[in-house]
Amino acid sequence: MIPILPQSAILFSYMGVRYTKQVLLALLILSCFLYFLDVTELARRISERDAEFPIWQVMLISLLKLPRLFDLLLPFSILFGSISCFFFWSRSHEFTISRAVGQTIWSALYPVYVVAFLFGIIHIGLINPIAAATSAQYDRWNEKIFGKTDNNISISTNGLWLKDTSVGNNYIINGEQLNIENETLSSPVIYQLQENGLLSWRMTADLLSFTDGGWVMTNVTKTTTTGGTENLGDVILPSEISTTDIFRNRQSADTVPFYRLPSFISLQKQAGFPITEHQVFMHQLFATPLEFIGIAMIAAAITLSQFSRMFRIRLILYGVCTGFGFYFLSDLSYLLGSTAKVPYLFAGYGPALIMCLIGFFWVALID
Repeated sequence: MIPILPQSAILFSYMGVRYTKQVLLALLILSCFLYFLDVTELARRISERDAEFPIWQVMLISLLKLPRLFDLLLPFSILFGSISCFFFWSRSHEFTISRAVGQTIWSALYPVYVVAFLFGIIHIGLINPIAAATSAQYDRWNEKIFGKTDNNISISTNGLWLKDTSVGNNYIINGEQLNIENETLSSPVIYQLQENGLLSWRMTADLLSFTDGGWVMTNVTKTTTTGGTENLGDVILPSEISTTDIFRNRQSADTVPFYRLPSFISLQKQAGFPITEHQVFMHQLFATPLEFIGIAMIAAAITLSQFSRMFRIRLILYGVCTGFGFYFLSDLSYLLGSTAKVPYLFAGYGPALIMCLIGFFWVALID
């Protein structure tokens, strides 16, 4: 039976601090390694464009990506930190002593799953919002260095907004709802801007259809800056924007902080975009504390088992492979959920629950 409270606050603090240090050490090592690779790759890309950026500025730009690296590496840090922590506990016989004084394995591991759960909460409440903000800044620097994309797309309570600067155009388009299947935009309003940013004219229509030759607009009314109106019937405007471009360039869920995800998904749905992918991402994010507990429990079951040294090394390798396997299972579940092959709730919480069940069952076998 899992205790509600730790038997000793001193022992709880000692084990919790030791475990936290090992996880943070693993996170530091992995982050420094990937940060060095990112700085090297960014410097290479900049040198290919003959852009003059000092190495210290390249390092500062790469720092903006560091919270996103924390976001990606924290599950691996929990895995490697847990294995190293439990290995040292077993080697120094601290875990054996805690069991000898009458603690069950659940009491001894109580600090572990509490700290793992807290890491999950920190991942959601702190790392995710910071990573979302710094990723946006990192993308802006990439646009500044490597060139800005021609098409700007945003979604608000007023519908879908597009900016088209292709083929010499300077349009801002607003529409109520996008139909991906029919490739149409309902109730479009198009504003044509001059080079100095002043409005030239405005067009309203009942429907806008995306075609290879441009936009086909039905029942068009054109309004000039002087207030004059003209009914144009059906009009074709040249443009290179397609529904594929809109779908590809829309804001991804990992650039939105967790507290804005529900409203963000609601706006995506209102604009006519598929939202299953974002729903799976949101629920996988909220399942992070359970996922971390499952990873820690599996690492404990593998590392704390009393076997020979060689067999233990093999088990640790199996544990690493199991951790990576579950990580890729999460990616597979995300893919299946985003394509509506499985329910989004199962895709979101399924991998974390499976890890927890296997971890607790495995720990119970060595109790």
